[in-house]
Amino acid sequence: MVRNIFIGVLALILAGELYLVYNHEKFFTSTGRTIEIGTPEVVNEKPVLATDNLASLAQGEVEISGKKFNVWVASSAETRSKGLSGQVSLADDRGMLFVFEAAGTHSFWMQDTKINLDIIFINEDKIVEIAHNLPAQKDSSLPPATYVPVQSASYALEINGGLSKLYGFEVGQPVKINLMRQVAKASLDAQVLPARHSISVPFAVQAPFAKWYHPYEEACEEATILMAVKYFEGKKTIPLAEIDDQLLKMVVYEEKVFGHYVNSDMKEVASLLEGFYGISNYEIINNADFEDIKLAIVKGYAVILPAAGKLLNNPYFVQPGPPYHTVVVTGYDDTTKEFITNDPGTIRGEGLRYSYETIEKAWHDWTGSEETLLQGGKNLLVIKGR
Repeated sequence: MVRNIFIGVLALILAGELYLVYNHEKFFTSTGRTIEIGTPEVVNEKPVLATDNLASLAQGEVEISGKKFNVWVASSAETRSKGLSGQVSLADDRGMLFVFEAAGTHSFWMQDTKINLDIIFINEDKIVEIAHNLPAQKDSSLPPATYVPVQSASYALEINGGLSKLYGFEVGQPVKINLMRQVAKASLDAQVLPARHSISVPFAVQAPFAKWYHPYEEACEEATILMAVKYFEGKKTIPLAEIDDQLLKMVVYEEKVFGHYVNSDMKEVASLLEGFYGISNYEIINNADFEDIKLAIVKGYAVILPAAGKLLNNPYFVQPGPPYHTVVVTGYDDTTKEFITNDPGTIRGEGLRYSYETIEKAWHDWTGSEETLLQGGKNLLVIKGR
């Protein structure tokens, strides 16, 4: 009799555990994605408290459809495995960005998660998949549930559950990610940059019909923007008449919006790009270095670099050259220690090479006056797509 009671109780316990696991699994699969129940590769024997876990992490910003999230950045295997475990609340403008060494279908587990989460998977600066309102797994006695995305992603953003639907986030929408540079570079440690690399950007001279007077002699910023835009449109060349038309229209826009069109820093150039062409998929990198340029080019981005024009020592300029100038960097060559550019300041500017030494000396953003130009930062405008 006692033996039968024991067997009956044991059966009820097992049935209860199976019921909990089954219902937990069923709830997750309502998202329409693959869910696996089991132990992930990395298990935290002693879960770290949220305050300890997050305080030491680098931070960044992610923007989707005008909504900005201040994010903690998890860029190592250890920080990714901890994630937001133990976090008991999350402001609607906060989140965690997972940075992976390479794109892939990286799985997520809800171990010790106290809040419901949306996971937005990002690749090539756009949303590729969204896992909506994944439920918290507060019962640590249950095996951790693992979410496996269908689409390959190089980033994943965790935010409060339900916000994606509330804000209307959808697959295909562009995403702007601004990270501390050391974090972005750390995620690429496993990559080895080639000794040389270049992209094919169509060339535009800032005086298409050799009219080297106003506004053309001051139109280098406009010409570099035009080259970047046409590059992402897949154009190989830009007709001179189109260059002339677009430069003049940009100048009119600048005079109306900014009150001038002469000498713009990277922030104002970005504003022109966004205001005139409606392109917001860009990043301004302040205090950049050569590695930032090379990484952007290898990724296929368009890079606009500001310079003290006289220090470029371009033999094709009317000497001594312009006080301030901008070029599109289209490639680099470590074997010759040169950057390859499309320089709009001369009809011979397509594929024009400048030595690393020359760029190092000339690279300065506009400060507001020629007298202080050499104090300007080594900033970049990196355009990532339309």
